[in-house]
Amino acid sequence: MDVEFLGDKNCVWATNYRNRIPNAPPRYSPDVRTTDQVRNSSLADRFHLYRLVWQPKSVNWYIDGTLVASHHTNVPIAPAYIILQIRGTNSDEWGGKASLNVTRYPYVKSVKFFPA
Repeated sequence: MDVEFLGDKNCVWATNYRNRIPNAPPRYSPDVRTTDQVRNSSLADRFHLYRLVWQPKSVNWYIDGTLVASHHTNVPIAPAYIILQIRGTNSDEWGGKASLNVTRYPYVKSVKFFPA
């Protein structure tokens, strides 16, 4: 699963992959990837509760308790790590233009995992 914030569009991409070769990165193609672009005018204004419910035949994506995407294709079949990261890009379309000597921070209040 992959949640990416798009600063230029104030939205997130909710993506899941069904990687048929777990020891290799998945291809970035529609036959293994399902993505929804979820718009929300307050994503950059405050903390939000993101919840992913991964079941054998679906992945449901929630923001602040509201279902925003429900995927029934390309549901992952292999366990994966939780990775939290921030990436600068110097792009008008992805993350904004770079500013030299400016420290950037991702703010994460908590992360929890509950096995089924």
